[in-house]
Amino acid sequence: MPISPDNERKVAALFDEFAVALEESPSDLRKDLDITPELLEMAWEEAVEDEDSAHEVTAKSLIELIHAHSASAIEAYKTWRLLRTDAAHVFFKEIKDHGRVVAFKAKTEKAVENAKKAFCTKPENAEEELCWV
Repeated sequence: MPISPDNERKVAALFDEFAVALEESPSDLRKDLDITPELLEMAWEEAVEDEDSAHEVTAKSLIELIHAHSASAIEAYKTWRLLRTDAAHVFFKEIKDHGRVVAFKAKTEKAVENAKKAFCTKPENAEEELCWV
């Protein structure tokens, strides 16, 4: 299937946008997505209470929960990357299917307390917003 010059430019722009997102730091991802550690914790609390979802969130469901709109492709990708960070792993663990991360399961309250304590005692995480709360 041939790609028109107009589509070729759109594809190149989309690729460039994803390439930039791939290199973003966790703090830049949080800023771009407007997802603070407090909002991440709120999403964890919602996931723990939601029996219908088996306590799971996806990148798209997190955007919908926090911002009340459907995630664009780039938002979903950035959110997926954010959910794979050490800070997000305080609240969620990865669920894999054949080695591919497909969702994130809310940890128990006790597991979150322990993970947060371990995360915040690492010197490289001393300045993380998550540790100020």
